[in-house]
Amino acid sequence: MTKAAGRMVVEVVAEPGLAVAVPRQAVASLVPVARGSSFAWDGAEAKLQHRPQFIFMLPKTQFHYSHIYQDRLVRDKGFMVPKNEVLFKNTRKLELKWRKIERKILKELGNITGLKWQESHIYIYITNGAGWFSSPLTMSITEDTGVMLDMLIHELIHRILSENENWQIVKKRWFKLTDKYKKENLNTRIHVPIHAIHKHIFLKFFNQKKLELEIKRVKDDNDYARAWEIAQAGDYKKIIKALNPKFNA
Repeated sequence: MTKAAGRMVVEVVAEPGLAVAVPRQAVASLVPVARGSSFAWDGAEAKLQHRPQFIFMLPKTQFHYSHIYQDRLVRDKGFMVPKNEVLFKNTRKLELKWRKIERKILKELGNITGLKWQESHIYIYITNGAGWFSSPLTMSITEDTGVMLDMLIHELIHRILSENENWQIVKKRWFKLTDKYKKENLNTRIHVPIHAIHKHIFLKFFNQKKLELEIKRVKDDNDYARAWEIAQAGDYKKIIKALNPKFNA
């Protein structure tokens, strides 16, 4: 607590990298909506004390099992669902890897897309043999935690772009970008920007070898493989920039 212009004020740290000094009586009604260089509360404004970088709130991820969801997912005929003990054991291995880099990845996805996460919590539904998709975020868990980690990041890229408010921000850019690949099928067009963002993550937090292993892993999936071919052949940074609302379209 400090004294400013004869008033008692409280420094509120909204997130690491940003603090705001507001009158003590206004703290309870502070509305955490950025307005350039100020925050608003009850129609008044509080000047920000800038530190190096504004960091938006990151969502908390939680691995979640639902037997109702598990029983209703469609799988290939004849697929034998492993015992839950196996599912939980492999999930725990994945979670241990994920927690080490979780905040870095979530933060970087916001930075590289120019978007902020709209959700405070993201449930990651765990299952077997039903594939992977972003809404609800569903992971078919296997013993290969390296691949599972890559798939989780892949789905989170889809997730941040498709959150309702974020989609309204990027959809014009998205269609302008993907229209460049209109000769490709829909799944390939969708995954060109997804792979470009994922390549950035691979190179920043992992290495070239891990990127190459992922490309090799999907070589028999024509749509994914073609999307990687396009992302690799062009300037992936240019693709990302075309999608990021912080840059001119």
